[in-house]
Amino acid sequence: MLEPEILKPYLLDHDRWVRTAAARYFDESWSQDEELVPLILDACDRFGYLDTVSLLGCCRRLPLTPTAFDQVLQHLAKAPHDNTVMHLSGILARAPVDLLRKHKDAVLGNEHLLEDHRRSIRHRLDLMPWSGERLWQELQKRASQYEASDDWSNSDATYDDAILDALTYHDVPDAKTISQILVDSTTMGGWLEMFLVDLAGSRRLTETIPALCNMLRRTTEMLPDSCPEALARIGHPEIVRRIKSIFPTGPFLFRDTSATLLGEIKHPESEDAILTLLKKEDDVDIRTELCYGLCQLFSEQGVEVVRQQIADGYNESLVSLEEALLPVAKILGIELPESERWREQREELEQLQLDRRRELDEFGPDFDPLKVQGDDPFAPSGSIRGNGQGASTTYHHHENKVGRNDPCPCGSGKKYKKCCEGKS
Repeated sequence: MLEPEILKPYLLDHDRWVRTAAARYFDESWSQDEELVPLILDACDRFGYLDTVSLLGCCRRLPLTPTAFDQVLQHLAKAPHDNTVMHLSGILARAPVDLLRKHKDAVLGNEHLLEDHRRSIRHRLDLMPWSGERLWQELQKRASQYEASDDWSNSDATYDDAILDALTYHDVPDAKTISQILVDSTTMGGWLEMFLVDLAGSRRLTETIPALCNMLRRTTEMLPDSCPEALARIGHPEIVRRIKSIFPTGPFLFRDTSATLLGEIKHPESEDAILTLLKKEDDVDIRTELCYGLCQLFSEQGVEVVRQQIADGYNESLVSLEEALLPVAKILGIELPESERWREQREELEQLQLDRRRELDEFGPDFDPLKVQGDDPFAPSGSIRGNGQGASTTYHHHENKVGRNDPCPCGSGKKYKKCCEGKS
């Protein structure tokens, strides 16, 4: 697999598919490289916002230096595109709190800052002086309130997230306490458990790996979405070893979730694990996930493996392996016999999606495609193979919870975790 330093220059590649693939690599790995955001902002200046909006969506997990913070502020002030504004506003909302405090007036006074992000920043600034003990007590109190109530309409996720963010920089509760609570928890998806999974990830606590992997192993539909995210954020090869040992006899949901996770842990052991597991895995959905993981890792060994899976057939409603493999092959300097045909099909699909979007826009600004029942004539195909398999027509309102394995609300036909998850 490629090293991060080799991929960084591709954030400025003229091919936007290559730029996006490189940006997603760093986004998935929660990279702490401070050079990444300035490179992405440079790409915005070079290629324009419309061609780089997906890159901005990958900045939410990347660190901000004071210089990069100022650049984001400047870009937000001039950004012309709604999605661009959304991403830039979100980057500021997740900026280091000391920078937010220093530039409070400039940030909160920016007319393009979205109201949800403004509220998040205010919460974070308000909680900054609190002690670790006080924050921990507040988190437990809110978890108890949610557990005791059947009505969560008054919950404030923005405030909860701000508490967790503030706790990240304290050692209360400590790693041993967090691990013990997660091990002892008898309620899958309990509020305190979900909060502590988030905290374990944000602190990158390797001590919690056994507890989190055990949680992953007892995967049910109630598994906190943040569990695989926390493990990806920790990113230690011990996670890969545990998954590899459990995988052959694990239940489907465990294999499905951990197959995706392996592609997000950017380590040579992940590549080796995926290649090994593919030799014995028969389920086409899991094979599709594992092959996509090889693309996520920019695995040179995996190119022919993925190419063979495409030829044998895979679940195109999950992801387009052709679309994923093209930038990988280009960066690795491998010219595939099918490359030109796949690129042409990708362009045809893009044009089809653009035409359908224009048709949709003719319905006017009050038209909500998420309320459409039944078949959606504007839903694009989920693959560039052009074999007539349409996208899923299941829609979810944005205000409702969308599971990682649900069809993406954008109508791409891919799973939410393979499409727009975390990009808003």
